[in-house]
Amino acid sequence: MCLLGLRDGLRSGDVFVPGSRRYADPSTYLYTPEQWAPRRAEFCCLVRKPARAAEALEQGKQELHTRPGGAGDRAGRCPAGRYRRGPPGRR
Repeated sequence: MCLLGLRDGLRSGDVFVPGSRRYADPSTYLYTPEQWAPRRAEFCCLVRKPARAAEALEQGKQELHTRPGGAGDRAGRCPAGRYRRGPPGRR
């Protein structure tokens, strides 16, 4: 039982092995705040998003409801207007 828990922990990322590429701590793949600070402005410019979180969230909400085919048009509906249940293609 203990080995099954360890296996599940490794697969989910809850348990990690220092020095391992496959079972490494996921946070090691992220920039540190010091590494991110000089890159932030360039990244935001490339993706055309504001650097401030509140402004980016507001912009995203506006885009969601104004963009053609956005969620405001058909949130969760099939083309026929019925709600989907189960995997696509099955009724």
